[in-house]
Amino acid sequence: MSFCGTIIREITWLERQAQILVSKVCTVEAIEDCADWKDEGYNQCVEARDEGYNRCDATRDEGYDECCDWWPCSWACDAVVWISHVVCVVWTWVSNVVCVVWNWVSKWVCRLFHWIYTTICKLIVSIIFWFIRRVLLWIIFIPCKFHDPKLDDRIKHIFVLVLENRSFDHLLGATPVPGTDAELGGATETARRPDDAFNEWTDDTGVTHRCAVGTGQRRSVGVDPGHEFGDTLVMLCGDRAAGLYPPYPPIDNSGFAQNFAEHWNPTSSAHDPCTIMRSYSEQDVPVLTALAREFAVCDHWFSSMPGPTFPNRLFFHAASSAGLDDSPSGFDSGVAGLLSGFLFDNGTIYDLLDSENIEWAVYHGDAFPQVSCLSGMDLGTTATHFHDMDDFEEDLADGSIANYVFIEPDYGDDITGNTYKCGNSQHPVDDITHGERLIKRVYEAIRNSPVWNESMLIITYDEGGGFYDHLPPGPTVHPGDSITDIHNDFNDFDFSQLGVRVPAIVCSPWIARPTLAPRGDDDAAGRTPGPVIDHRVYEHASIPATVERLWDLPNMTERDSHARDLTSLLTLSSPRTDAPTTLPDAAEPEAQCPGDDDKTAETASRLTIARPPAATLLHPVTLARARQRNPTAITSTASSFLAVAVRRDLLLAPPGERDAIFDQARRFKTMGEAGAYAQTVLDEIARHERARSSAG
Repeated sequence: MSFCGTIIREITWLERQAQILVSKVCTVEAIEDCADWKDEGYNQCVEARDEGYNRCDATRDEGYDECCDWWPCSWACDAVVWISHVVCVVWTWVSNVVCVVWNWVSKWVCRLFHWIYTTICKLIVSIIFWFIRRVLLWIIFIPCKFHDPKLDDRIKHIFVLVLENRSFDHLLGATPVPGTDAELGGATETARRPDDAFNEWTDDTGVTHRCAVGTGQRRSVGVDPGHEFGDTLVMLCGDRAAGLYPPYPPIDNSGFAQNFAEHWNPTSSAHDPCTIMRSYSEQDVPVLTALAREFAVCDHWFSSMPGPTFPNRLFFHAASSAGLDDSPSGFDSGVAGLLSGFLFDNGTIYDLLDSENIEWAVYHGDAFPQVSCLSGMDLGTTATHFHDMDDFEEDLADGSIANYVFIEPDYGDDITGNTYKCGNSQHPVDDITHGERLIKRVYEAIRNSPVWNESMLIITYDEGGGFYDHLPPGPTVHPGDSITDIHNDFNDFDFSQLGVRVPAIVCSPWIARPTLAPRGDDDAAGRTPGPVIDHRVYEHASIPATVERLWDLPNMTERDSHARDLTSLLTLSSPRTDAPTTLPDAAEPEAQCPGDDDKTAETASRLTIARPPAATLLHPVTLARARQRNPTAITSTASSFLAVAVRRDLLLAPPGERDAIFDQARRFKTMGEAGAYAQTVLDEIARHERARSSAG
């Protein structure tokens, strides 16, 4: 750690605290309280009005009963009672009107007061931002930009490829991978699911069915198993777990089939609950299997928390999810929250790398990469650090590739159609062979580049995706940072429990490939090279931990401080030269996709450079037609991607349109609306790229 880097980190820490102050103190939550106050007051007015009317009627009836029964006394008495009743009713009505008006005025006075409060608060914090960014950081950055980063002599390039929603047993549970124990040195094998493992599920009639593990998983599963926080709770702890949480109940991995059965129609063969127990064979995933048999397999790598994609992916970047324990809705924190992005007390791995002048880059196949939701990923940062996957091979070949590279796959038709098809993320709805081609492409590009001898490639998955795995995840430590946005906390989770096990393969010329003999056979004859099998526990925070320990950076949270890093796998004194330059071809896909045309370039060519007014504000008729075309409710995963799309739109849009864009998006209920909007954002991204290229 350099002195300059330490100073920069301290100053940016102050900046983040100011941002967090905005999210916690200068929020508009008080406006919601004002609305609640108005509603509560209105209800009290209505109750008082009804009570008054009832009292008037009761008094009238009592008056009539007490009136004399001889004329003209009875007539006069009845008249007085009637007039008294009318006066009572009118008075009650007037009182109710005054009450309602008073509450309406009070609501707007309350809103005005809090608007003034939040405006002054944000103004003060903006001045602090300006001082930190334009004065302190400017003074520090100029001399510090000339110091060289301190990198490990062996590993100067770390590549991280994170794919989607697959458990270890789902991908490698049926394939024997013998190797050498990374810790003990003896012969071993990957921890595959036992052949007699099973789950049970109970149908609506109370009949219990048994699902055994097996092979025959379709390359295109065709459905998206539930994998939110509540789903994972059932998968790991059984179908009665919801009534036991919190705290997290004992784990026996017994509820995968039950959870799948509850999400899908068990009478359909396409949605057979036992599908969730099946694994792929070596013939289905030849690329991943080849790498597993060539380098190092970490077969006790667990997702960082028992939940979905979004919070687990945040752990790759920040060794924390800032308290997010489920898929985010994206719209609870308002325009300012979306614009600022996900905030972390101690920043992200990219902030650490910046502080030490270590180059980093994101290569993405999707227009809405999840990493773009992080705080600091503004237009300037994405313009200089984000690259299309089309540039990946070229940057490797000419040696201009960054030191740290995070690769996000193409998620396919994620928002515009909610099918996730024809991407390469290996999402269960898509064909797994497309992701196999991406793995092959990434490995071969690195292997045949000038930087291979100084590289480490880590391939893993964000979470289990609802698919069966037999190894129970263990406990872990809380990251030790704060919940920077109160809307992140959906389930009151304490982050002391790891999630479902996922595949993880580490490739580097510094990883040995020892010779193997069958267990119990010490005869050297017939020994063959084999991979390293690491049975020690890892999790997603192991990636920032590896970066930090290789390149002398401080830890961000308690998670990366305690996480095992991958440096112990680098056992060779010099890089090996026998690593394969090519991998087997991927299997034939079950789901065919059209040619990979450059749709962004095609879109950009028909757009003007200048953004038209209200470019992404859709006409009500357009939205109505979109709802008719696809009335499916927005899924939790699509909602997360929608939030990323809205953030990119807000960054590109004129400030005067941001509130309207946010209000429009938060009202979306169907995939049709979200898809129509996402397409307009794609057009504006293409327009922006064209304008930037023209200016450059």
